[in-house]
Amino acid sequence: MYSDPLDILDNILVFIMYFGVCHQLLTRRYSLSGTILAESILFVVHMLIGNSLPFRSVWRILYWPMLHVAVLCVLYREKWYRILSLVLLLILGVWLTELIGIMTYYPPELLHGDLKSGSLADRILIRFLMLLSLGLIYWVLLLFLKKNIIVLSKQQYLLFIGFPFSVVVFIHFWAVSVLQTPNVNSIYMFFSLSICLISFGLIFVVLFRTTNLNILEIENRRLAHQIELQQKHYEGLSKQYDNVRIMRHDIAKHMNVIKALLYEGKNREAVEYFAEIQELSSGNGYGICEHPIADAFLYSFNESAISAGVRTSFSINLPSEIGIAPSDLICLFGNLLDNALEACADSDEPFIVVRSTVIGDFLLISMDNSISQSAKKEIRHIPQLPRGLGTIILQQIASKYSGSFTSSIQKDRFHCEVTLKAGVV
Repeated sequence: MYSDPLDILDNILVFIMYFGVCHQLLTRRYSLSGTILAESILFVVHMLIGNSLPFRSVWRILYWPMLHVAVLCVLYREKWYRILSLVLLLILGVWLTELIGIMTYYPPELLHGDLKSGSLADRILIRFLMLLSLGLIYWVLLLFLKKNIIVLSKQQYLLFIGFPFSVVVFIHFWAVSVLQTPNVNSIYMFFSLSICLISFGLIFVVLFRTTNLNILEIENRRLAHQIELQQKHYEGLSKQYDNVRIMRHDIAKHMNVIKALLYEGKNREAVEYFAEIQELSSGNGYGICEHPIADAFLYSFNESAISAGVRTSFSINLPSEIGIAPSDLICLFGNLLDNALEACADSDEPFIVVRSTVIGDFLLISMDNSISQSAKKEIRHIPQLPRGLGTIILQQIASKYSGSFTSSIQKDRFHCEVTLKAGVV
């Protein structure tokens, strides 16, 4: 039972750190104040249920993840299996903290269950050390997960979840055995903790490698689609070139026909004939930029955006040869434009304006797009990838080419700029 005011305060601080990590790694559905209020209610319910269950009960292990995942799935936008994996990792952090305390600074009286033993200063010190240990564990976990985004399928997440859950169960019953037999060999305790931490690190190595493979697979699918677009683009350019070549071959004949119509006073027929020739010679809008691969992608996107009712404007100065890998160019434009198309879909007057130019050794790209009110509240993403990863990829590309990526929301307009050191060939 949590009857000691110090224990209640201790648990409040633990859950402030717990929910703080959730706020950093998950995307809220509602306002910050509403989310905090709901989490406060969740904390109270959690404490009431915890007090009603025996310490050695299996339900004491299960109620935390079951209750929290059910509530957090309502408060946050992520899939339930991603939330469950995070909750289990956070619970594991709490149990590792308990394990460290049992090994080091917990007094024998506390191990025997006497939570109020010792002076007030000693009890405060114990809880301070516990909070410090947990804060360090959560800080390392937060740095890991923010720097190394995990991209897993549903099946891979479910396989991963088994690891932290099994460790939580192991440490729970291991701690129970220690409380029943407090004089456990300290070397054995240190060995057990070391095994937990080493296996904890190894599973993250596997996760990051799996993530890299998943991202490469997604990029390969994107590049395969790009090759298909290039083939269609080439066929369209070839057809347009044939039309222009025929036009040039027959230009004298067309001019004679228009001249004859004008001499005969058939001005309307002359205008109609001229319009027909002009439409034929104008082609299909190919040639947005000189870079063949980027041109194919931009042309395909432009067609999709126009068919979706989005007004587009492209002013792209991009040489045919530039010191940026084609895959990076497509990833860059693809991320920017996919984000823009998603953000402006529900706006009143959807538009996308993209400009790029080369100044010295640098390629400068800027984009503006309309944005709906609902889109302002969301972190936009590349399709098939977790929210927020698109921004990280853009920053990585910019860093790769000694450049920068910045973005801002200006009223009902989203604006971003990318600078890359290209080195025009």
